Formats: sequence, structure tokens, C-alpha cells
Amino acid sequence: QCNRQTALSSYFSQLKNPPIKIGWVGSGCSTATEPTAELTHFYNITQLSCVSSSPDLQNRERFRYYFQLVATNLLGAHGFFGIIQHFGWRKVRLVAQDENVFTATMDVLKDMLDKNAVEYTEVRFRSEETVPSINAFNSETRIYVLAMDIPHARDALCEAYRRGFHYPKYVIITFGGYVRQWWEMDAPSTNCTAEERAQVLLYSLAAVPSQLPREQDEYTAEPNITLSEFNSLYHEVVRRGINSQNNLEEFTDYIFPYAYQCNEATLAYAYALSKTIADLAENETLNREAAEESGLPEGETFTMANFTYANSAVVSRMSEHLQNTMFPGISGNDVRFNHEGIRDIDQVRILQYQLNDDGMCIMTHSMWLLLLLS
Repeated sequence: QCNRQTALSSYFSQLKNPPIKIGWVGSGCSTATEPTAELTHFYNITQLSCVSSSPDLQNRERFRYYFQLVATNLLGAHGFFGIIQHFGWRKVRLVAQDENVFTATMDVLKDMLDKNAVEYTEVRFRSEETVPSINAFNSETRIYVLAMDIPHARDALCEAYRRGFHYPKYVIITFGGYVRQWWEMDAPSTNCTAEERAQVLLYSLAAVPSQLPREQDEYTAEPNITLSEFNSLYHEVVRRGINSQNNLEEFTDYIFPYAYQCNEATLAYAYALSKTIADLAENETLNREAAEESGLPEGETFTMANFTYANSAVVSRMSEHLQNTMFPGISGNDVRFNHEGIRDIDQVRILQYQLNDDGMCIMTHSMWLLLLLS
């Protein structure tokens, strides 16, 4: 669940119950990741997220042992602006949910719009508010940037449909990091059909920070697996774990967009742990310090089996090796982190919602790739 209290409850439950953990992979969204990642240095644990993207997580003072396998959402602002600039639009409306992961991105976008004399209006709403109640759409504006979570985005599409705001007269730009076919998911609050939401989305655009994709037969990191081999293995695991075909599709839609990054998080941990174990074996001073922190008798050799949440020497080495991570990732490009622990990515992928051969609305592969030059 994308919920702060649920994340903290799970976090402390894991700390309290054996076995002792030397690191976390999670959480599944920024709202749940922030409160847990803020605690890691108190327990000498490293944390990797393969999904979260809030700009707040770039703060190394708050999140000392946190690393992230996807780029910050702020890069999405460059994608939004690239779309607006490419088509020469001079007036847009920004509709943003009042959560930092969205408002910070809109603040960056507004700065770029101001510098390029693009007129804009903005509507911000609280998470407990509904889109129909905030006058998100008006007849004076044809281009809309939606910065919000999936439930609110679905409601926004319903409101746009109800008011007749769809292509070719109107264009909507969304985040591209949503799960596949996100507009098809129904909820009690959603007051239109998936087909009606798709009608609004058709030919609209999306932007998402992205790696350059691997070729299907290109080998990546250890254990020397190709992208096509990984996909086959992944779907086999899903098939074994889910009984019905309907549930399989639902599970795949929710998880697969970040399966590559979560695989990379596991590999990054494996490499860092292997190097830390080697350090402990080769460095007597480090081993003695770790042994003392764990309360071992004098002269006893420390191994990772002796790790406790008091082992600052161990987490420092783990964090150092994670910071120096460098291997070819299965999601594309090398896996490496900037000085804030965030995946080093400098591309934004522009996507379009189009019809497939069966007449269904889908999010296509890239229309183009926007390279961000420092």
C-alpha cells in the first residue's frame, strides 16, 4: 500500500522479528519510502528503492544510506516542456495534486515556461479532493498537464470526457511512469468506463525519465542474461505464483514496469555485500571494529552472521560499495548512482497513447528521446 503508516508498521515489524536484516529493497512508492529511508542510518541499514522517484529523496542529509534505481520525477518536467516546445504551444494548464512528488515537478516546469514566455494557469488540489470539484478543465485552454496519482488521473479523464475535452481539439500530457493500461482500472469513485477514459487519452502524450533500452539478445550484468531471457524467466515466475489468467494479467500490469529495476537492485546489493565480505576478511582493523560493535569476545573474527543494528562499520562499507556501483543494467544503460544516491539517467522518453491492431488504446514505444545536456 502507498501509505506512510503501513510502511512504518512493516518496517518496525521487520526490525523486531528475526532474522536481522542488512538492507531493504523498497518501498513501492515515494510516500511509503520517505519515512522508512529516513530511519535507515539509526539502524545501520542500507535501503534501495526500485520504484520511488520523489525529489525529496535526493536529500543526502535526511536519507544517508538510501539509493534509488529510477530517476527523480523532476526530469519529467524537462519532458513536459520538450513536448510543449516541440509543438509550439503558447498556453497550457497545469493540474497538480498537492504532493511533493508532483508539485516539485510542476515548479520546475513553471520555471521553464516562464523563461520561454509560455502562458500557463495552475490548479492544485489536496489528495482528499475530487477532480470535478476543482474546475480542472476550462474552455479557454486546450493543453493540459496532469500531475497526480493514478486514481485522481482516472477521475480527471472522466471529468474531461464528461465535458468533451478530447483529441483533436484538446491534448492531455501525463506522467509516463504509471503502470500499463492504468486508465483501464476501475474503482468505486470512477464514474465513467475504461473505453470513455481511453477516448480522452487517445493521441495524448506522456513523458518519463528512461534508460536506453537493451536489445533483446544483448547480454547484460552477471549472470550474463539477455533481456529476452530475463523476460521469459520473469513471466514463468509470475505464472507459477498466480493461478488464474485474469490475476496474471493484473499482477503483470502492476509489477512489470519496474521488474528490471528491482532485478538491478538485487544485483547491486549482491555486489556490495560480496565486496563488504571481502573487506572484512582482508582488513583486520575493520574486522576488529565490527567485532567490537557486535559485542564479540576479544580475538573472535567477525562475519556477516554476527551483524547487528549497531554495526556502523559494516553499513559504511556497504554504502560505499553501493555508491560506487557500476554494471550494465538490464533496464538499459549502466547502473550507477550520483552523489545523492539516485540512478544516473539523462534521458526522458516521450510516449503517445495510440490504437493497436485490435483497436485498443495502448501507450506506445517512444515517439522520440529527449537528451538532457548539462
